[in-house]
Amino acid sequence: MFADENLSEECRSIETLRVKNEQLLLNLVKMHLLFTLDLSGDNFEQLFDCKTGFERKKNSIRKNKDDGIFGRELTEEGICRMYVLIDYIIQDKNITQEGLFRKCGSAVRQQELKYKLSHGKDVDLESGLYTVHDCANALKACLADLPQPLLTDAHFKLHCQIAKFVSPTMSPNTKQVAEQKRLKILQLLLLLLSPSVRKFVKDLLILLYKVKRSSEQNKMDSRSLATLFAPHLLCPKNMTGEDLQTFSSIMTDELQFMIENVNELFEPPKELVLDVNKELNDARSDDCTDGEIVHTVYAFCERDKTEEDYTQLQLAELYAHVHNMPDTPIKHKLIKQFNRQNGGKSPLVMKKSTPCKKAIKSIGNQLRKAGQNIFSRSSTKEQREEKSSMPTIKQIKKDCTEFLKTEASETIEREGELKPTKETNKNGNVVAFTEQVSAEVGVNVSEQNNFNPIFV
Repeated sequence: MFADENLSEECRSIETLRVKNEQLLLNLVKMHLLFTLDLSGDNFEQLFDCKTGFERKKNSIRKNKDDGIFGRELTEEGICRMYVLIDYIIQDKNITQEGLFRKCGSAVRQQELKYKLSHGKDVDLESGLYTVHDCANALKACLADLPQPLLTDAHFKLHCQIAKFVSPTMSPNTKQVAEQKRLKILQLLLLLLSPSVRKFVKDLLILLYKVKRSSEQNKMDSRSLATLFAPHLLCPKNMTGEDLQTFSSIMTDELQFMIENVNELFEPPKELVLDVNKELNDARSDDCTDGEIVHTVYAFCERDKTEEDYTQLQLAELYAHVHNMPDTPIKHKLIKQFNRQNGGKSPLVMKKSTPCKKAIKSIGNQLRKAGQNIFSRSSTKEQREEKSSMPTIKQIKKDCTEFLKTEASETIEREGELKPTKETNKNGNVVAFTEQVSAEVGVNVSEQNNFNPIFV
């Protein structure tokens, strides 16, 4: 038992809030998970659904007659019994043994050792009756007998998702960003475990890390260890052999990442620590709130759109308005102007072809709710760069004005009859033409400024 030594100030703050108000801490952790994953509330709850979707036939489920404390939910007593094995394996003389956790040892001695541990009998591992390989395999057997993996069925879907954050085809910079995000999500996810289970997981991963560090002697690297322990730590127990084969590589990658980053894995994210410290300070000043209400020092609410985002939305709405006009020559010329301005595509076509089509599709709802939805998506930097070529509102206004002037002149020459208004002293042609267009478009020019039905 060595995980509590040299506990950082950040971890102490987390554990202090856990003691004072555990539900508030869990709500804070879930809130930060929600924002880091950039999910809506419903999708987030689905990720924590305990139903994994794996169903094994009844006659194939293993039934152990007497598994002792390891055949049921993990308890403090069961954790203490497994620490007996961990404390022995981690000794310098044992951790360098070749094939540790891979070599079988004696099945008879392992069954005897496991039986003694599960039924609370004293075991003297220093007597030489059991080898380090017996202890290593007995530890794996104890984990295998638990009714669910050590990291719980409820987190399986989320582990599957974050394991795909990093791919071999990524550039070094992109990979580094993805790994930091993956690490942060795992840090938050492990905080949802009970304190005793979280501490045991930490000590177990430290053991595997030290085995990996001595790989030159024991021939066991992080990949080999992750392959052996992933079914016991991450995979649901009701998986069939086919399912296990399908998810084996994903879960192995996930556990390998955890082993290699164990020194940072159990440190809380700095954003969460700031929120936790704020809650603790509020509690000291008697300014604390209900446990179901959480506050954050970070602004996770509706994120501002760029000018290009807004222009694209306005273009789509304006094009839809023109598209619904009666089929007249003016309509065709307006559509032609739109297509020429937007590189041969209508705004609707451009909207459907952009990577952020889902965000644009729902932006109307976001505008109506006016910041009430804090779970909305926002465009990434890459998406904003792709849309940087879109015209600005000022450019569109200028183009529309020039187009209307040209169209008005052509109409005057063609028809020769336009009734001047009081404003013909300066630009009477434009005013008269806009009045004529407004009759077809359905816009009251007197209520608009420079024939601008969309832009304000």
